[in-house]
Amino acid sequence: ELCKVPRGQLMRKQVSAEKTKDVLDFATKKLADRFNSIIAGIHVLGMHADHAAGPLNVQARILTPPRLKYGARSRQLTITPRDGAWTV
Repeated sequence: ELCKVPRGQLMRKQVSAEKTKDVLDFATKKLADRFNSIIAGIHVLGMHADHAAGPLNVQARILTPPRLKYGARSRQLTITPRDGAWTV
């Protein structure tokens, strides 16, 4: 999964509890359930997807997390995420 944030974009408010729950509910689904949800979404959008082959298997590796740079007023200017998490 990848999240791209445009350069200079600021997020000044907390993500709502409902949205956080929605993301966590989807991310913690079993693989088959998540795959079926994605295929159903494609059909809702009126698109066609040939999913007869099922999910793909690809080689992957875990990347070293990037250092995150906070604003100049922050007590901690940079941080390296651990275990996929950090405090904002």
